[in-house]
Amino acid sequence: MSISAAGKGGTMSQVKCSGCGKLMSAMGRFCSSCGQQIMSPQSASSGMPVWAGCLIAIGVMMFVTAIIGLLAAIAIPSFIKARNTAQDNVCINNLRMISGAKDMHALENSTDPETGLSWEELKPTLEKNGWGMPSCPGDSQHTPETSYEIGQLGIDPTCKINQRHRLTGVGR
Repeated sequence: MSISAAGKGGTMSQVKCSGCGKLMSAMGRFCSSCGQQIMSPQSASSGMPVWAGCLIAIGVMMFVTAIIGLLAAIAIPSFIKARNTAQDNVCINNLRMISGAKDMHALENSTDPETGLSWEELKPTLEKNGWGMPSCPGDSQHTPETSYEIGQLGIDPTCKINQRHRLTGVGR
């Protein structure tokens, strides 16, 4: 099928149908007289059908989508790890805060070291120091009672939600 382009001043605004010879707008895909498929002037000059350009565009979109998916596959696990590390650090700092509040309560009230404390006893010390009531970030109820075990004065508090959250070593 041969298609010739026609127009003024070298512009290709019309094409000639090879089936019936009628000149028609370059915007159409089919001849209005005989119904034969035609190509746009741009395609006629390159010899490439219109649909081939669409396939190239689809291929480019698929390639870009694949690259975005690859970047997401690399980044998402890193974001999850960073979030978990941040939650671990928040919980460990809460344990340090509880431990400090226990020590302050014991000093202020001359409490026996073997005595266990309740949250009601520890709350005034926490509020006086502007700390508020702590909760583990992994606790769905967000209450100190469900997040932490206070324990006795000489024993470090523990997290009820995640056993990896614990005070260890010097500098607690």
